[in-house]
Amino acid sequence: MSKEQIIWGANHFGIASDNFIVWKKLTISESFTMGMCEYASVSIKGNPKLFECAPQDTTRFHPTQKPVKLYRWILNLFAQPGFKIIDTHGGSFTHAIACEQMGYNLVITEIDKDYYDAAVKRFNLVTSQKTLF
Repeated sequence: MSKEQIIWGANHFGIASDNFIVWKKLTISESFTMGMCEYASVSIKGNPKLFECAPQDTTRFHPTQKPVKLYRWILNLFAQPGFKIIDTHGGSFTHAIACEQMGYNLVITEIDKDYYDAAVKRFNLVTSQKTLF
């Protein structure tokens, strides 16, 4: 389906690669039920990367929801103008928000109707708010 992939949760699927991303969740303690970090396999050649950011978001409704900041960072690292980007597990549409903000075209799907409806609502709310600078 695609030439290159970034796959979150790769550690759960036994996917290993020379290049990967670790997202360290800054505000998560050892006693919390959420993991303190997440791992993504990256098929694009390069060195492993570390991104540190709090996972909290006022519009959080999906169990694996990522911050827009994380996806903007990933797009800055790996995407180039004209890339065709696909997200087959849309979830909360964080990826769609980052792509919209940065001018990338994205094809996105989500199988769960409730998540899809909530994600579309979130996407429309966030992307309809314009910034002054």
